[in-house]
Amino acid sequence: MNKKVAVSIAAGLIVLSSSALSVFAGTSYAKFNITVAPVNGSSNTSNQTKSTSAKSGRLKINSLGKAIDVREASSSAGTGRWIRVNKTGTFTLPNGISKGTKAHAGLSTDVTTLVHVLVKGSFRSN
Repeated sequence: MNKKVAVSIAAGLIVLSSSALSVFAGTSYAKFNITVAPVNGSSNTSNQTKSTSAKSGRLKINSLGKAIDVREASSSAGTGRWIRVNKTGTFTLPNGISKGTKAHAGLSTDVTTLVHVLVKGSFRSN
């Protein structure tokens, strides 16, 4: 009986580990709900690990309070170019970030934006 329980627990942990890894591999969308500060404020989504070098990230914007700039970035391996986002939809984030590197979407308001900007959506690094 104890052996069956141990095998069941081990199998369950393998299934949970496999599903958790898919989020961190950068191929699954992770939801975010971010408030970006005014006057060139910035904020980041959570990090994901790139599974393919230089593959563009994808950003889905479901709700946007005001126009912002977005790029895929990594604290250790550079950034992509800024993309202007002024409506809801799906956006491609080109970058040269290497496989195995943690990357996120960086969001920034304009210098002339005087209010906090609420942004809801999802991001994947690959």
